[in-house]
Amino acid sequence: MNEPQLTSALRRAMSFENEGKFFEADILFRQLAQAKPDYPMAHFMYGTFKLLNGEYAAAWPYVQRRLEDEFYTRKGTMKLPKPFWNGRKQPKKTLLVHIDQGIGDAIMCARYIPAAADRVKQLIFAVHKRMGRFFSRIDPRIRMVEIGDPVPEFDVHIDLFSLLPMFGAAPGNIPEPPYLTAEPKVAAKWKKRLAGREFRVGLAWQGTPVHPRDQERSMKLKELEPLMRTPGVKFYGLQIGPGAEQAKDVPSEIAFENLESDLADAAANMVDTAGAVANLDLVVSVDSAVAHLAAAMGVPTWVPTYNVPDWRWQYIAQLDPLRWENAPWYPKARIFRKSIRYDWTEPVARMAALLADEAAKKRR
Repeated sequence: MNEPQLTSALRRAMSFENEGKFFEADILFRQLAQAKPDYPMAHFMYGTFKLLNGEYAAAWPYVQRRLEDEFYTRKGTMKLPKPFWNGRKQPKKTLLVHIDQGIGDAIMCARYIPAAADRVKQLIFAVHKRMGRFFSRIDPRIRMVEIGDPVPEFDVHIDLFSLLPMFGAAPGNIPEPPYLTAEPKVAAKWKKRLAGREFRVGLAWQGTPVHPRDQERSMKLKELEPLMRTPGVKFYGLQIGPGAEQAKDVPSEIAFENLESDLADAAANMVDTAGAVANLDLVVSVDSAVAHLAAAMGVPTWVPTYNVPDWRWQYIAQLDPLRWENAPWYPKARIFRKSIRYDWTEPVARMAALLADEAAKKRR
């Protein structure tokens, strides 16, 4: 097959997966991986399909093939003039861990930073701009730098996502939340701001529009109105950027306060978002950085998501649309899947019924 044919076949396999045609997806992914050992993206996507199946040990070698693909290597982080860390203890060496994914993945994977720090003399953590202060809460031993700033001398390096296969992440041995916390002074500020007797719920309804499945994962705030009409509950908008403008259309009779201006104007918005989240009873968020943040902090988190979810949230074996399931990476998070691919009606109705019960408990 030539390159256009390979790309078309890979897209077809991914489409089978997203449509829930797992048998067909498995066959096509496997055929691509076997027939084209020099096509790393096909191996990577086959690996993520295996993760969705819960086959973690078998998945990681395929997932690591992504490091050979131009999509990743063009960022330059994989071409640093020092060896790639092999995971072994090197008590005299300095390790640079650099982020090569989005903020949500970074939050999910950061749980392995302390374990990596245990194996080296010093760990430098290179993160997104304006995120150093936020991620510094993960471990007091690490030295923070932000991508684009001068990097101190180091001996070996690894991308953050590769810590998962390096430590053999699998069900049963994944470090559990909470492993991130809000700054005490920031949390205290938000405690005053969000004080009240109502059951307090934060909402985030949209991810980045460039995500390949954004039409499935994001929703309109209006679609959450059945949930937002729950008595005894006050809702807070945690959405920043795309989608945040929808908050102006919330009916006046709904107890809702939009926090976008406070969070977006902050010098380090994730620090303030963490402070706000720490003072909420519940966060309801689509598959986005806000969901990862709340779940990583151990705050009760509900994630309305795709009918065939991303591997980070569920296994194929768990796909029962009639009940919520725990997430592999966040066991206390509740997952609410759509049974119809582009229709949020059912999961929102289930969340609304459960929220009414939770709010009633607080009033007792």
